[in-house]
Amino acid sequence: MNKKRAFPWLLLAAIILVSAVLLYIVRSDQTLDKPLFSTTAERTAEFSGQKPETAEPLAESRTETGAELPETEKTDAQQEIPAETSGWQEDSPLFWGNPSDARSMTDYADNFLMEKDEFSVSYNNSRLSANWVAWHLDSDDFGESSRANDFRQDSALPEEWYKVSPADYQFSEYGFDRGHLCPSADRTSGRTANSTTFLMTNMIPQTPDNNRIVWKNLEEFERSLVYEGNELYIFAGPAGSGGSTSKGYFTEITVALDDGTAAAINVPEYIWKILLAIPDGEDDAGRISEETTVIAVSIPNTDGCNEDADWYDYITTVDEIEALTGFDFLEILPDATEDILESKRYEYLR
Repeated sequence: MNKKRAFPWLLLAAIILVSAVLLYIVRSDQTLDKPLFSTTAERTAEFSGQKPETAEPLAESRTETGAELPETEKTDAQQEIPAETSGWQEDSPLFWGNPSDARSMTDYADNFLMEKDEFSVSYNNSRLSANWVAWHLDSDDFGESSRANDFRQDSALPEEWYKVSPADYQFSEYGFDRGHLCPSADRTSGRTANSTTFLMTNMIPQTPDNNRIVWKNLEEFERSLVYEGNELYIFAGPAGSGGSTSKGYFTEITVALDDGTAAAINVPEYIWKILLAIPDGEDDAGRISEETTVIAVSIPNTDGCNEDADWYDYITTVDEIEALTGFDFLEILPDATEDILESKRYEYLR
């Protein structure tokens, strides 16, 4: 080939080769600036063949104007109580937990959960009375309804179980009142609400000196807290066996059944109550603190318990009631808050 003709082709080939080399260098430099995997998780996922988990986007920390959003301080309860709390809605009786883990199954015959609009019950079919009754109380529960006074069997109990009737307490022989756990006067917003408190599953054999004097004064005090602008979560129930009236000392009330057998209603040794009081409002879980008012009372079910004593003379702690009953109250609170509240002894200003 003629050298003059070959020179342009050689020059063009050289230009193309140099351009290719330069392009390769630029692309290599860009690739080296970027890591093969942006995170360790992505590297692991790549080698395992799994899709990498994507990180949650960072929360916006500025407003539209560019100013930083203020940080809000959360209470101990807000930080630690899960959003769903105990599984019950706010203002429901068991919002702070189910103290005996009662269940609505007949296999739980001695810890049978009954949830009514007015209160919740753990019923004990062996003792023929409640283990505890729980209710929420605020100003909406008060109205003009009068005392229904219609004591009756609770037909909501399983069909095969014996249902205590009002006459079974045999007052003339034993002397015990049919004592309310959730009081009639706590449910005066309507006739149905008040009537529900007269179901026998809400009753315990209670000596008159307890029921009509000391216990009654405690019930009036709890309602006074509501009149002062609070809402209350309340638990009440019996403990132990053996109480006395003017008729004598008894551990049970014997009931003769139609089939010739007998049943027995347990007579408690103590009647206890726990009050958790917070100012009216929303977000109850977020408003609980170590300063929240908790009142625990345990009153002996004995004739003469009112002599030189009133309900505040029987103030105790939630811890002591837990030891007495074996139940676990306020269980969804953060442990530190629960420990402080349950060990506090309420100071009543006389």
